[in-house]
Amino acid sequence: MESAASEKHEEGEEEQQQDEDETPYCPFFSNSELFAFMTKERFLREEEIAGVDESSFQFVRPMRAKLSILENPHGSVRFWQGLTCVIAAVYGPSDVRMSKELPHRAAVDVLFRPKVTGSGNMSAMLAAGLMDPLMEERAIEQTVVGILESVIHLEDHVQAGFNVILHEIENDGCLVSACVNATVLALLSAGCSLRNVVCAVTLGVSGDSVVVDPCAKQIQDIQKSMGKDACKSNGLLTFVLTNSHGFVPQILHVSCKGRVLPSELKTCYKLVCSGKIVQEVVRFFYLCISKDLKYSEGNGVEKIEEQVEMEPGEVESSSGDEVDEDGE
Repeated sequence: MESAASEKHEEGEEEQQQDEDETPYCPFFSNSELFAFMTKERFLREEEIAGVDESSFQFVRPMRAKLSILENPHGSVRFWQGLTCVIAAVYGPSDVRMSKELPHRAAVDVLFRPKVTGSGNMSAMLAAGLMDPLMEERAIEQTVVGILESVIHLEDHVQAGFNVILHEIENDGCLVSACVNATVLALLSAGCSLRNVVCAVTLGVSGDSVVVDPCAKQIQDIQKSMGKDACKSNGLLTFVLTNSHGFVPQILHVSCKGRVLPSELKTCYKLVCSGKIVQEVVRFFYLCISKDLKYSEGNGVEKIEEQVEMEPGEVESSSGDEVDEDGE
């Protein structure tokens, strides 16, 4: 009897150990949420993923997004920009620690988690002549914080906070732009009050040519040319644009990596201010949010459509009976 009980106990421990090995621990997202996205299904084109035909993207790489993928955050999105994939989660407005409370507005905190961490990743990037990965992560966080502080109505949420978590899934270039666009979609999904909708785009400059939204291979070619010829432009420009003044986009943030001459900088400025890139990205945001509202449960969209179909002289009472304008 004792031997049979011990065998069952050992079998139970083996099954428990096997389950723990199959579901690794993640400190930010639950195992069932995050690691389901990191399987092969994230490359499939599911029907519920909001997007448009790839041929409609003339300037940037094709975008895809799936909203409300996580249960706990107020807003979340899985966003693709080409092969670059980012998961963004927004918590807020919510309570924060007393040490982080601000008396005049809400606080904004952004945490970026790369796909690969550790000393191996750091040594590989330093050997390739790239930026320290820790510095690059902090730079992405500070960039997103500065943009959100200019976009969100923080004065409406005194002593509260907005927490944004960005998790890199795949990096095929333009990671900063993808993080900004994913954060904006997550804020729209959470219903946060925004002054205007912003979008980000990265331009690669190599000599006299300008590449919009370059991939990782194109960025590597540009980085190899950096520093070789001081008379030519070789760098990356990241623009964050907003359409706050009608259809003319306004530049909210610009960052440069490398060397860009004034003539090429003027060319890039005219390109991003033409409005075509902003309209293309903002149109994609609109399709994502409209589809999320259409298929979400209990959002009142069907109720609004019923009220629009009613006759102008009728209103609906709280008891469900129809009354005329005189209240009879």
